[in-house]
Amino acid sequence: MQFARITTNPQKMGGVPCIRSLRIPVTTIFDMFADGMRDQEILQTFPDLEEEDIQEALQYTAMKFRVSLEAQGLKELVQQSVEEAMNEVLQKEKFTFSNL
Repeated sequence: MQFARITTNPQKMGGVPCIRSLRIPVTTIFDMFADGMRDQEILQTFPDLEEEDIQEALQYTAMKFRVSLEAQGLKELVQQSVEEAMNEVLQKEKFTFSNL
């Protein structure tokens, strides 16, 4: 998914994702929303924002959260596979040693 309103620039805000290069971090919008503020309150706080900015910030945050969860799930799957493979090797080695 493309995010036309989300920008990152290493020269601004240390590369933190912001809304349209306005130096308003996406996480600030998400935090305000999570704290119970809604579009009109956020727009009053940041008059340079547009409703579409808020929606895209929330969509961007949701996408990043999903990617993070997927990566965590992949890490756990790999870890489980390695543990199973190691257990299999250990069982075979015990069997081999016990037959000597």
